[in-house]
Amino acid sequence: MFMMGALQAASIIATAGRGKLIAHTLGPEGVGIVGVIDQIVLAVSYLSTFTLALSSLLYLSRSFAAGREAFRETYRAFLSVFSTLVIIGTVGALALIAAGHLGEDLLRYRSLLMIGVLAPRVMRRWLPTSPWAGPKPSATAPLGPATGRGRR
Repeated sequence: MFMMGALQAASIIATAGRGKLIAHTLGPEGVGIVGVIDQIVLAVSYLSTFTLALSSLLYLSRSFAAGREAFRETYRAFLSVFSTLVIIGTVGALALIAAGHLGEDLLRYRSLLMIGVLAPRVMRRWLPTSPWAGPKPSATAPLGPATGRGRR
């Protein structure tokens, strides 16, 4: 529980630091364009994955109740579909950006847009995935002793 709180606090501090850095480095115009780029990246993410990440929670919860192996299979299926959609969406967005189809105003910021579209995909390589879908974590009891379903 403490670790989750610490991660949330670190996320808030990083977001505040990012805003401060952007404001000092790029000025008011830079803050505005970063907001636009963030919205474009968010739209590309939602459109390319059809909000699959949100709807998958229902199916993952059901398969979790069916057992560890069922959860693994469901997780892998969603991961492969999600990965394929992300690759297609990223390539499509990069093609639109490179061709200049986002308007004259954003043409000056083409390189920033490309970084914005690529950065989240690259960063996800280093983020942890569900411990239920991979090897057993060595130092945790996933559900805990209160439920009687934790590791023994």
